[in-house]
Amino acid sequence: MALLSGRLSAQEYVFHGYRQDSGLSNIAIHTVQFDRAGFVWVATENGVYRLQGSRLVRFGAQEGLPEHLVVDLFIDPAGVVWAGTYQNLYRWNGHEFRPAFSVPFPIWGNQRIAAEGTSHLLAVRQEKLYRIDPRDSLHSGLEHPVFTDAEIEDHSVLKSISTIVATADGDIWMGCEREICHYRNGRLTEWAEAAGVPHEPWQTLYFDRHGSLWASGEHHLLELSPGGTRFLDRTPPSTQKDNIYTEFPISEDRMGRILVAMDEGIARWDGKAWSIIYAKNDLHFGRITGIAFDGNGDPWIGTGDRGLIHWIGYRDWEGWTDLQGLPSSTVWSVDAKNMEQTLVGTNKGPARIDIRNHSVTRLSAASRWDYGQVSGISEDRNGKIWATTFSGSVLRVDSRTGKTDRIGKIDAPFFGLQEDAAGRLWLKSDQKGLYLLDPTRNANPRILPVPEADAVLGSASSVSASCVAPDGSIWFATDDRLLQLQNGRWRIPKFRGNGLLKDTVLNSIACARDGSLWATAEQSGPWHIQSQGKDLTATLLPMPAQWSQSTLTAISLDHYGWMWLGTDQGLLAWNGSEWRLFNQESGLLWNDISENGLVEGSDGSLWIGTSAGVSRLIHPERAFDRIPLHVSITGIQRGAAVFEPGQRIDLPWAGPPLRLAFAAPAMWNQSDLVYHYRVNGLNSSWVTTHEDETVLSSLPSGEYKFEVYATNAGLHAVSPITSVEFHLRPPWWKTFPFMTLWVLLGVRLLMLVLHLRTKRLLAQRSKLEALVRERTSALEASQESLSLLATRDYLTGLPNRRAMHESLQKELQRARRTKTSLMVILADIDYFKQINDTYGHLAGDEALRQFAQALACTARSHDHVGRYGGEEFLILLRTFPIESAQTRLLDLHAAITNLSISYEGHTFSITCSLGASIIDGRNLGSGQTEDPNALLSSADQALYQAKRSGRNRAVLQDFSSDSLDI
Repeated sequence: MALLSGRLSAQEYVFHGYRQDSGLSNIAIHTVQFDRAGFVWVATENGVYRLQGSRLVRFGAQEGLPEHLVVDLFIDPAGVVWAGTYQNLYRWNGHEFRPAFSVPFPIWGNQRIAAEGTSHLLAVRQEKLYRIDPRDSLHSGLEHPVFTDAEIEDHSVLKSISTIVATADGDIWMGCEREICHYRNGRLTEWAEAAGVPHEPWQTLYFDRHGSLWASGEHHLLELSPGGTRFLDRTPPSTQKDNIYTEFPISEDRMGRILVAMDEGIARWDGKAWSIIYAKNDLHFGRITGIAFDGNGDPWIGTGDRGLIHWIGYRDWEGWTDLQGLPSSTVWSVDAKNMEQTLVGTNKGPARIDIRNHSVTRLSAASRWDYGQVSGISEDRNGKIWATTFSGSVLRVDSRTGKTDRIGKIDAPFFGLQEDAAGRLWLKSDQKGLYLLDPTRNANPRILPVPEADAVLGSASSVSASCVAPDGSIWFATDDRLLQLQNGRWRIPKFRGNGLLKDTVLNSIACARDGSLWATAEQSGPWHIQSQGKDLTATLLPMPAQWSQSTLTAISLDHYGWMWLGTDQGLLAWNGSEWRLFNQESGLLWNDISENGLVEGSDGSLWIGTSAGVSRLIHPERAFDRIPLHVSITGIQRGAAVFEPGQRIDLPWAGPPLRLAFAAPAMWNQSDLVYHYRVNGLNSSWVTTHEDETVLSSLPSGEYKFEVYATNAGLHAVSPITSVEFHLRPPWWKTFPFMTLWVLLGVRLLMLVLHLRTKRLLAQRSKLEALVRERTSALEASQESLSLLATRDYLTGLPNRRAMHESLQKELQRARRTKTSLMVILADIDYFKQINDTYGHLAGDEALRQFAQALACTARSHDHVGRYGGEEFLILLRTFPIESAQTRLLDLHAAITNLSISYEGHTFSITCSLGASIIDGRNLGSGQTEDPNALLSSADQALYQAKRSGRNRAVLQDFSSDSLDI
């Protein structure tokens, strides 16, 4: 293959594969097509499959397709599906395939069928071209060859036609022998080497939207522009120049870019150069045999050995992980105010992403990053990069040399930094208040406390979030208050009414263009905060029920005024009237979004930092575009009888149950897809289900109308109602006179029985209700007083052992339900008895309180920390990539060990040992135990090994394997 200039695309994308577990029993695909209803069809070496919902349904011998190997699929202008095998050509009639003609019509490869206008098809039988009428199934199909025997004798290349494509105005292009042929109005033109066509077999021909003809052969890809006289070589760059392609699919996306398969992945032509999507983009597909685009603009990729692949969010999403060069895939903070470059703070240092060429540059030249997780990052007006870490460091990074200087350190975590309108940086800390860094006045600034803020807030205040208002004032969220800096004056406004901050801890705020604020809290939100005089009012924005229990981690307002919420279930968007959800099923790299990772870029794109990389939503303005949703009835069957949705269905009363299958080709947010159906004539209420089939049995005779529609909350979409009518004939003994008599007698008897039974039930219910009210009042009174005593540890204020056991059981259930990981950690203070013996039990109590506080600061808002007993503590970490478990445990141990304790003139330090056990939720329910005591025992064994190995260390033990001393 000839090498041309091109570039490697360095982004990470989201792909979803459909293989055996999705119903695709054979993963060797030959072609991919979409029908007019939006369903994807694939031809494989074991029949034809159609994707219905999340599963592929096979059509084989039972559905009229006796041969296993299907080499070609074609959807004609009328929407009819044609399937070609080496033995015959078949046509789909709505519920089964039937031979297209009265004699066999072998199809020997892909792209052997084409539409000629709207009324006729062209098909290559073996190696000869025929014109066929799709409405004519009574003839052999051989009555209308395109070329006469005389034409074939005059042009020997017509003896071997491989692939065809036709235009609406009568042009036919063919791969013929080792040339490309054009036929129009009885005239044949052969395009050979003199016209830029290498002497090789040609497998695929394709017309793009501009009228250019693309042709792929064994070694080359060519383009013929409209009216051109010579083909241009457009062969993509390749590392294997001598590759031979037996299938080289070509397709075009909505932006007019050409996509072709190649040895490393997919090549994409933008009119000027090729970009290559390959292994570093998480593309591991092997041999690609087909590319087709769905109604959303996403490509679906058929492969010869990996099944069917959906490229999710193709037009709108891109991402970066450690595969593209980030120091770590765990992203904590993002600074996207630069139009061309974005800064990213990760677990292992900062990086810069160049949006122009999608490259990643690690900013620090240090061979080892020892400063902790980068909680905040910003580039000042002089081009210097500043970063804060959860370990309490403030860093300056030279973007040119990579030199990293620590200019300050406190003994508490920094939650991030905020640049104000003057270019100053405000540093937010845990229980140490605010610090100021002013690079505008000094080339080597120091971090300074802010005594004015401390005077207002008091000592030991935590500042978790901040934003800059349009008037230049800065708002800070603290544990239980909002703090404002305006024109050099600090104040804490009061809330009117019940108040937002009663029993509420804010974790994220955003400043709106109208001067109001939006905020999220650990257990509620979002809140809309508005000024009323000198005071504030807070109004809770109701969220859809399906997301109301989400943990809100971040908030951002874009230039449209739309609100974006980071959650543990993905990215929520609200435009003032509608909600949308974006998650891994939409193109997001990971659903768990970091607190400082949600920002709008200066170009209007949205950046989302997650624990599995950073995603970029390129076109947020399309977030609320209407996504068409519709339902098709895909099967109607009673016993062996199969019916088409459009036909009159008349059935005898007695017989097997009636099965109705339906599906909506929703390609995004499939887990949010819900069906609603009812049977008019039986019940007017709607039944809600995630299943795509229902069985109707024991129906009385009569006229019925089955109706179904679909909803998708994540897409804010509702489909029209689709229906089918059917009639059940009554038996003779259910004629009107007999039925009338039986109904009258039955009604009379039923009324009497119901009257007596109702009277007795009402009396019993009255007694039971009185007894329940009495017992309920007593129980509520006692439970309310015991609730706090039963779930909290009085010394540290953390949940006690009982509460943590309950949390562990709930997290195990969540891990099994969401197929995510869970780490259970037992932490023990080393030589705690010596502390009590040396400094006294009160000093030991103080050590326990400060150790508990340090543990709580390192945990995320949805993690759990509690006192397990004595000097032992229990930590539950959930929803993170399982491959980062070792790093997460190391970071936790580094943050809490060697803690300095001061008490009544004595200063001493404590170390700790950690024992951890991790469980993979994907394995729960398939043999792995869900017993919380077994998981605790595993963590306890790891803790025992940590102590036996010398203490002050952490040991990680996979729940199903041996421990690992780290």
